[in-house]
Amino acid sequence: MSYAGKVEHGFTEDARRDLERRASGLGIGTTALSTKVSKPKARWLKPEILVDVEYRALTGKGKLRHPSFKGVREDL
Repeated sequence: MSYAGKVEHGFTEDARRDLERRASGLGIGTTALSTKVSKPKARWLKPEILVDVEYRALTGKGKLRHPSFKGVREDL
């Protein structure tokens, strides 16, 4: 698992509340990523929620360019 950037756009207020509800109890306190990422404000969770994210391209460093939240995957 590797860090691909953060998603800040595309969330409705209902979607934000739903993700907060789903994330409660999934906190792990430290990253589960294979490479250390310095994000002091990040809240690390068990990787149990899968979401659709649309993005324009990848940067040269492999990060998502212009990511936008599309929804939680319910089919898994």
